[in-house]
Amino acid sequence: MKINSKYFLSGTLAIAVGAIVWFYIENNQLKNNLNNLLYQINLLRLKSEADDWFIQGSTDDALARYRVYDSLANDTLIRQRTTLPFYQYSSSEADQLAELTAKIQQQQQLLREYEQQQKNSPTPVTSDENDEVQLLRNEITALRQKLEGLQRQAENTSPDKGILRFASSKNGSVTYFGDLARGKANGEGIGYWKSGSTYEGTWKDNQRHGKGVFIWADGEKYEGEYHNDQRHGYGIYIAKAGRYEGQWLNDMRHGEGYLYEASGKLKVHGIWEKDKLVKTLK
Repeated sequence: MKINSKYFLSGTLAIAVGAIVWFYIENNQLKNNLNNLLYQINLLRLKSEADDWFIQGSTDDALARYRVYDSLANDTLIRQRTTLPFYQYSSSEADQLAELTAKIQQQQQLLREYEQQQKNSPTPVTSDENDEVQLLRNEITALRQKLEGLQRQAENTSPDKGILRFASSKNGSVTYFGDLARGKANGEGIGYWKSGSTYEGTWKDNQRHGKGVFIWADGEKYEGEYHNDQRHGYGIYIAKAGRYEGQWLNDMRHGEGYLYEASGKLKVHGIWEKDKLVKTLK
């Protein structure tokens, strides 16, 4: 069968044009993804620099960077930061609370031991022993009342919003801006790590808890649910190589999820257990 060279060349040309168009689209998509990533990194850098200046007390330098950030991100960091009073839970308050709690635990243990001895004793309990047990009970009650008083005092003296520094269960120390309760980060707020990472979302007792967005210094990002400072529930993790959308448990992919390539193409839909793909779904 003789092939018409005219049609053959036309078909070949059409395929070549199609390949060029496809390459152009894919290349543009990759460029757009890269530009978006660079844009996010630049915003993160501005935010981190501004927060760092703000923490150090260089308000003018911080405000200059906040203005640039606000103009690029259409955000209101200037308002968020400059309206926050500074409050740091005093070490003396924390030491008193910790000391009282430890003492209560010690006295309770001693009381349990006395009561167990009385229960197992073959001889009748003397009045002196009864008095000793009652004294312990009275002391525990008094310590509890003192502890509750200190806790109420801390609640009454800490502002609704402010700045707080504390050690994170992960990633080192945190400077926090936002809602406070009981001298800790509780509610909506922003955490800033010296590494350049940030978390914006809900907090509970100085831990990420609820919904929020964590951005690492290198631009990788997690947006979703947290429980006791760990990714837990539904969340989206975005990295240079692609993204994962699905369920998490104790900081690991666990449950049904979708893994996408950097181009946005679905790579796998499956079930994960402790960060390992165990089953592929159609």
